[in-house]
Order: sequence, then C-alpha cells, then structure tokens
Amino acid sequence: MSQKLTKQLKWWARAWLEKLLANTDKARKQRGYGLYEQGAVRDLVWAKGSITARVRSTSYYTYEVALHFKQFTDRERQQVLTCFHLQPDWYAELLAGRMPFRDEAEAGPLGISLVPAEDAGPDSHCSCPDGVKPCKHIIAVYYAVSQAFSREPLQLFGIRGLDQAGIREQMQAGEQIAADLPEPELGGAFLRKAAENGTFWSTTAEFDQVEIQLDTPLLAPDCLPLLWGEPEFLRSREPSATMLLTALMRLVSERANVESVARE
Repeated sequence: MSQKLTKQLKWWARAWLEKLLANTDKARKQRGYGLYEQGAVRDLVWAKGSITARVRSTSYYTYEVALHFKQFTDRERQQVLTCFHLQPDWYAELLAGRMPFRDEAEAGPLGISLVPAEDAGPDSHCSCPDGVKPCKHIIAVYYAVSQAFSREPLQLFGIRGLDQAGIREQMQAGEQIAADLPEPELGGAFLRKAAENGTFWSTTAEFDQVEIQLDTPLLAPDCLPLLWGEPEFLRSREPSATMLLTALMRLVSERANVESVARE
C-alpha cells in the first residue's frame, strides 16, 4: 500500500482498506494503486448496498467494477439507531465528517464493526479476464472508496443500509428508535431516575425494596450502559467500564434468550 495514501487516510478508512487487502500480494496492490493514482477510476456511483465504477486499464480497455456490501441486520440497525438516540453528539460528529471514536474498540457500544469481518466485506466483481480477486481494477476502486470513507465516515453506515436521510428522519421526528426492543427493567423508579440523573453508581436506596420484573426473552440494547455512566472508581482503568458493561449486557441478554427458548 502506498505510504503516501496511508498517511492521508483517517484511522477508520485505513483499517477498512488494510483489512480488504490483507491477503493481497504487494505487486498486485501496487498495480491497483497505480491505476487509482492515474485517475483511472471513473464514474464512481454509490447506491443502496453497492458501489459501481468504470476503471480504465493500462491496456486502454475500460472495465466495469461492482462492490456489493452486506447490509445491517434489523437488530444491528436498531442497535446503532438507539446509540445515536442516546448519544446525539456521535451523530453530530459524523455529520461534520469526524469519527466520534478514537479506534475500533471505542465504537464497541454500537454493536457493529467498522472494519469488515471475513464474512462482511464487499462482494467484488470486475468484467476483466483476471481470475484472481481482487484484481488491480477492484483494488483501484478500493483505494477510491477508502478516500471517500476518510472524508465522510457516515458513508460507512450508509453503504450498509443506514443512510443520512433515514437516520435524520428518525432523529428529528423523535421516534422511539428502539421500539422493537423490549425495555429492560432497571429495578424500580428510583434507579431509573438515578440513571437519568447520572447518579446510578452513587444511589443509596435500600435494594431490598426494589421490585425487579424481567420479561423473557430479555434483549437489552448494548448501549444501555451509556445511560448509567462510568463509575468513578473504574474511570482510570482500561478497558473502560462502559465496554465491560456492554459486553456483560450482551452475554446476559443472549443467556436469557437461550434459557427462555429451552423452557418453551
């Protein structure tokens, strides 16, 4: 990969590109970058779940390239929207062309990966006769797309089914983004109020007075710990308390679901 381009890309775009090219030999990457640098990538078109482009090769033939992206599941979509609802500053940062997270680990509460997993990368196609994927034309498009992701990180969400218009509509309308997810019982009205006031970890209420009712299967949004805030005594430790609570919430929800199904 070109050192020049690597330095230009923001961390999320660089990580995305590096993951896609991790198993590609150096010579092939250099040929793809050469096409990109020459301006051979033309007519880059973004659509729902796909990106198409025309790439002019060194042989003066023009080839058609298409990238098809795996879409968010309904659960993933609701998870991201719930996080944006609870943390509107995150969405505001994305609109401004900035990523609200310093790395992939910080984005954990979203419940998705910003970097493609083995089964979540784009399905790529090219009309050239090269039987090896990715060919240099696809690689050239990868470089072009990574530049777009670097400038507009919100496109990382849009290409997988959460575009700006859809998010804005729900944010502005004030809809209950997590309507399809059961609301988890926090354990009494005073604990709800404590979570809302940011005093969840300092409440002194008598816990034997708390009535807890759980509807099964319990599927709590991963970003629920954002409501609680980080306890002061864990704030200086890594990983953050929010990350630990997020992982714990996910495990509890999955276990509750499994046990509920087993009892039926």
